[in-house]
Amino acid sequence: MDLTRHASIRSQQRGIPPLIMRWLLEYGDRTAAHGAMRLSFSKRSRREIEADEGKQVVSQLGRFMAASAIVDPRTDSVITVMWNK
Repeated sequence: MDLTRHASIRSQQRGIPPLIMRWLLEYGDRTAAHGAMRLSFSKRSRREIEADEGKQVVSQLGRFMAASAIVDPRTDSVITVMWNK
């Protein structure tokens, strides 16, 4: 997973662990966002994670399911990470 310096700083400031960013890249729903791509968790993606990792893991980390990432589609670099409101 390639993070820009900005994304690395923001993930630390916002308390979003690398595992959640990896899950966003692997399972997150993708939507266009001003020339970039926004990755976020949906019910479908949560079910996929539960199938692969187990319900208990998702339950324990449920608060992190409100995270999103913005990715450069050309380089697949994570530009920034944030909490959904």
